Amino acid sequence: MCGLAAAAVAPDFLIQNYSVGHVSAVMTPAQAAKQYPAQRVKWWEPYRGVHVIDIDPSPNLGTPPAIRINLDRDQKYIWLISISDKRYQTSKGIAIGSTFSALRKAHPRLKIRAEEGEMDRNIVADIFDEGIACQLEYDDATWRKMLAQPNRQDISISIIPDDKLIQSISVYPPPQSSSAPSTTEE
Repeated sequence: MCGLAAAAVAPDFLIQNYSVGHVSAVMTPAQAAKQYPAQRVKWWEPYRGVHVIDIDPSPNLGTPPAIRINLDRDQKYIWLISISDKRYQTSKGIAIGSTFSALRKAHPRLKIRAEEGEMDRNIVADIFDEGIACQLEYDDATWRKMLAQPNRQDISISIIPDDKLIQSISVYPPPQSSSAPSTTEE
């Protein structure tokens, strides 16, 4: 599953071109929800003002859904699709649990960036031409090297050890996506 000689990925589990399985980040939320049988879809608000559509939600508390579609506040467009199921993979065999080395070989045009919020920090490898973001595991030494980089949005690939694993994968809409409403106030 992690190598370049991966078998063909079933369309239901393929991550590519701003899409995950049957869902594209340029669809409307209603279109995305209709891609799966109703019993596999849960449209809800886990926190006030945070709207999501879960595909294959688990009945077990604490178990993430196979796919979580994150929506804007008005539920008019998709701003991110999060994947937590290891069956989903890129056409080149990259999935949750793949190594950074396998990711680099399969998708050599990566851009590495750092994200740091109030509650977490992440090192992300972006496959920009497909709208795929892979969150990488890291240790304190790697994070310190990242902090020394002059631009945290364009980090040298050489600071990430080859054996680090992909912890999660997300898909985002293309830049200037027509599915997102204008941010200009009327």
